[in-house]
Amino acid sequence: MADKKISELNSASLPLDGNEQIAIVQDGVTKKVETQEIVILTKETTDTTTILDLGYIGGNTCNMLSANTSTSYTMTNLVLNGNATILINVSTEPTITGATPLTDSGFVADTDQLMNVKNYGVFVKYYFLTL
Repeated sequence: MADKKISELNSASLPLDGNEQIAIVQDGVTKKVETQEIVILTKETTDTTTILDLGYIGGNTCNMLSANTSTSYTMTNLVLNGNATILINVSTEPTITGATPLTDSGFVADTDQLMNVKNYGVFVKYYFLTL
């Protein structure tokens, strides 16, 4: 492997789980670090449709230019602390298969809100913030 350029290596499978080791140069010395120590794993999704990607610990922001009107969602790429924030505007409180809302979720009908979803490892929770 020492004879290969980085550009010749195969791509990693996504999402990353945080345990992958990568090389960095710190103070002129090459060292290793796990990807979970690098907190830039973010994404912006123009239109999430009904599938929420929780593969980004830095967050996945969705539909910020146009509110999503779906009321039923599923999740994909669940990683520990993965989260998503979706701009919504709907008449009935959305549901997410495999997740539960906080006791007082803060949902308000027919209002621009941010639906926040986070994977805590043993459960996934969501709540709403009014803009």
